[in-house]
Amino acid sequence: MIEQYIKCPNCKTNILFDVNTLLQGASFACNGCDAKIKLSGESKEVVSESIEKFKSIKAQTLKP
Repeated sequence: MIEQYIKCPNCKTNILFDVNTLLQGASFACNGCDAKIKLSGESKEVVSESIEKFKSIKAQTLKP
């Protein structure tokens, strides 16, 4: 698994997150200031579609 981070909007500390867990509605806390990140309802669909497009492109580039 590749570790994924997003910068905290408050203190700029890296927040470790898992995109699949994020899509399921979980929130992730910043270790620096305890701010929380979470996807809004309307963002879930956009992120999910983007991930699927990325997977498709990746699969196409790996074909011999």
